[in-house]
Amino acid sequence: MKTSLSVILIVVIVFTGFILIKRPVLHKPFSINTIEYLVKINDDGSVTTTKQTTYTQFMKERK
Repeated sequence: MKTSLSVILIVVIVFTGFILIKRPVLHKPFSINTIEYLVKINDDGSVTTTKQTTYTQFMKERK
């Protein structure tokens, strides 16, 4: 049992290393939109809402 688990672990590590060396970028560029709503209660009891949107884009490095 111990030997077979060790062999499987070694095969997985070698296979992962091969993939990382052969094709290091396996995903496409992607972007994330973060929307934050800030709610503020004023002294007179009214409510003010502020919406803030943050856009982050991860792109492939140019060589």
